Amino acid sequence: MVGGLFAWAASSTFAGETNHAWAPVPQGQPYYQPMIEPDIPASATAAKLPLMTDATPSATVTLKIDTPPLGGMYGGTGQVQDAYSPAYFSVPAGKTVHVTVINYDQAWHTFTAPALGLNVWVRAAGSHPTKTTFSFTAPSTGYFEWFCDLPCDAWSMQSPGYMEGEIHAVKV
Repeated sequence: MVGGLFAWAASSTFAGETNHAWAPVPQGQPYYQPMIEPDIPASATAAKLPLMTDATPSATVTLKIDTPPLGGMYGGTGQVQDAYSPAYFSVPAGKTVHVTVINYDQAWHTFTAPALGLNVWVRAAGSHPTKTTFSFTAPSTGYFEWFCDLPCDAWSMQSPGYMEGEIHAVKV
């Protein structure tokens, strides 16, 4: 495109859908584009909204780090921040879960979940993304915190949904 690049912004609705919007970024302007806010009725309360991790549990999960075109997600700083996507997902409790992490970022990361005995190193991308695979079994139902244990992006490391999230193990 002449005169600028395209920036991508997305936000998940509470129904599990994702809205995507491409918007031209004028040449010489920062990549920041405001996120699309979900349309939530004013009468909605937190107790009425479904949990982000309440979804059909999957025994096969694919996570991506800093996906193209610009990588990461827009954070509270208005800049693109490192991020795993999705950060919240459901798995069947007591069953083997196979995970694939595709890393587009030029930095190493980890997928660390102490309660599940996981500390998986994710290689940095070079000219092509890297793929790391591992398996685990959630021993019981519940929520299990995971995070990146390497100091990759200070803001993302402290912000839920970027370089940390939850695995929701559910009874199937």
